[in-house]
Amino acid sequence: MDKHVLDSRMFIGFIVIFPLIDFLNGFFLSASIPIPVGVLYRLLFFLFLIAAIFFGKLPKTKFTLLAAMFILGNLILFMLQSLLLENPLSWITKDLSVFIKYFLWVLIPYYIYERRAFFTTISYEKIFLTLSFFFTICLLIPYLLGVGNQTYDNSGAGYKGFFFANNDTSFAFMISITFTAQSLLSSLRQKWNFKPLLLLMLFFGNIICLLLVGTKTGILYGAAVSFICCFSSSSKSATARSTIKSRSGFSAAF
Repeated sequence: MDKHVLDSRMFIGFIVIFPLIDFLNGFFLSASIPIPVGVLYRLLFFLFLIAAIFFGKLPKTKFTLLAAMFILGNLILFMLQSLLLENPLSWITKDLSVFIKYFLWVLIPYYIYERRAFFTTISYEKIFLTLSFFFTICLLIPYLLGVGNQTYDNSGAGYKGFFFANNDTSFAFMISITFTAQSLLSSLRQKWNFKPLLLLMLFFGNIICLLLVGTKTGILYGAAVSFICCFSSSSKSATARSTIKSRSGFSAAF
């Protein structure tokens, strides 16, 4: 297997497991267990991207130069700031964690751009459906078990399991339900199997999660997508029935 294909699949693996990492991070924080799962995940992802980019026969383009200058320049500023301000080790560790998150926002799109020959050939449906599945079970399972964190502490309304960033969680489910609905409508046009049933279950799971998270934007978006799905599926069913009737009438005439 080509080295670039291998590390590109590893990159997809890092992306796909993100909901599980976020779930574990929230679980340990809720249990007051000092295991920085999210920090370790970002550090490993950062080191992987650095290794894949700078040791993978990187093309000598202006984007490569800009990415290298951005990383090195920020690291130099970070070290100088720590030395001049005489920051304690605990502060340096926390600042470095923030810097790594900051670097990932640059390294991820740069990596995809440099591996665009691979990423233009893959199907993104399975990736987003896997993300949708992980996000859904990571919210519904704690809810069904009666554990986790309330969406709104004061009112007691809503529920979000072990996901802490409420708006981010809502946005993630909005993306999830979009791709789930698209795959569901596409599968309904094909030969019947268990795939439409599984996608329908995942779609309802997305809807329930949007209701539990409780943001107005997420609920309205979920309702809009549901309406579009119902309208699209019913119109296609009506078209199919009219086509069958017209064919039957044509056959009877002859």
